[in-house]
Order: sequence, then structure tokens, then C-alpha cells
Amino acid sequence: MSSPNVARGQVILIDHSAAHVDPGAYKGLHAIVPILVGISLPILLFSVFDPRALSSTKLVLHVLLMGIAVLAATVFLMSITNPGNVVQAVFDPGRRTVDVVRSGAFANNVLTISFDRISTVRVETVYDDDGYQNRVAILVMKNRDMIQLPAGTSEAELAEIRRILEVR
Repeated sequence: MSSPNVARGQVILIDHSAAHVDPGAYKGLHAIVPILVGISLPILLFSVFDPRALSSTKLVLHVLLMGIAVLAATVFLMSITNPGNVVQAVFDPGRRTVDVVRSGAFANNVLTISFDRISTVRVETVYDDDGYQNRVAILVMKNRDMIQLPAGTSEAELAEIRRILEVR
């Protein structure tokens, strides 16, 4: 599932099953529909249950702004607590960094990690809730944190990544 950039020596791992692979493609706009629904919801509720309340612009404006604030805070907290799955990893030996792209429900997150912080790359067997085993590629940091690489990463790609990481 990689597409090595031969000119720069990059190794790019992509999870093609993910909907938001390109980190710059959506620029946060994939959440525009829920945001617009949340913004318009107070006006719709007032028009259905109390049409006279719409005559007071001040009340509608305050309720609309409070709704926007609550919606924005909820989306922000959900983006922090659930950053999403890793959908792309770009190993760049020129910059000596790896860019890990996580795609969550409301935002994409790009984490840049220096090669100096990476201990190794390995394959582990994990079991799902039903007991089925899956082999996943793991990026192991020196502080023992682990980041799962995109689904479908092969042994050949891991060997290429190990080769890049060994050139220090």
C-alpha cells in the first residue's frame, strides 16, 4: 500500500480504505454539514414551537450564538479525545521525519515525529472483540509509545522503513 517517492527517497504508506486520505484535501470542510445543522437548529425550533420569539432579534441572536458556542466546544472536545485512525504515514529521510496523518470525524491531524524519537518498526498480532487475530504494523517510540501504521502495510514496506531509520 505504499507509493515510494523515488526522487526524494520517501516511503508513503496509505490506507486506501479511509475516506479522508489526503491531509489537505478537506481542510476541515468535511464537518460543514453538521455545523450548519447545529447553527440552524435554534432558529428552526423557535419557528416551530414559538413563532413570536422570532420577532425578537436579540433573543434569536443570543440563542444562535450560544448554540454555535456549544457546538464548537463539543466538536473541539471530540476531536481531541478521538483523533481518529492513522490513514497516512510519510517517511522522509531528507528531513529525517515521519508525518503521521490521523483522520477523525471532524478533523485531520498531522503529527511530525523525528527519526531520533523512533525506536523501531514491527508487526504485532492483535485480537478484536470476537477473538479474530489481525497483524498490524506498529511504530514504536523510544518512550515506548506505539502508533499503529496504516492498514495494509506489508513486510517489504517495513523493511524499507527499517533501512531508512538505520541510516542515522
